[in-house]
Amino acid sequence: MTRAEFVQMLTVLFDLKDSTATTTFTDVESGAWYANAIASAQKAGLVQGKDDGSFGVNDQISREDMAVLIYRVSKMQGSGTFKTSVAIDKSSTFFDIEQSSVYAREAVNALLQAGIMNGMNNGYFEPKSSSTRAQAAAVLYRLYQEMY
Repeated sequence: MTRAEFVQMLTVLFDLKDSTATTTFTDVESGAWYANAIASAQKAGLVQGKDDGSFGVNDQISREDMAVLIYRVSKMQGSGTFKTSVAIDKSSTFFDIEQSSVYAREAVNALLQAGIMNGMNNGYFEPKSSSTRAQAAAVLYRLYQEMY
């Protein structure tokens, strides 16, 4: 699942498209199928892009970046917490959770606690691994159920 594909799914599911939005990312081609989704997400403050000024439209989205975007959408839609949040810190059950980037830790932990995201079957969360389409669809489905 590319970063562009995931942002497209996210903006459609949560009706975030803004026809007036423009983007400053150097790799987002005007008129491309993903251009308005990325521009809308940038205008809403959901995406920030890379240090070189690009978005990384064809880069695979990591599990931790997917968590960050989902967490930002949930906060933007008025839900900083989730209905099914529990007091147990589930992040401590994964061998590799400390490999999560500092910017992603709050989001990863919140989504794990709420059951929106899960670890892999091997006891790892794999924050740097690419998300599959199936994982992205499952996570978005759980988020939608949680919020509505």
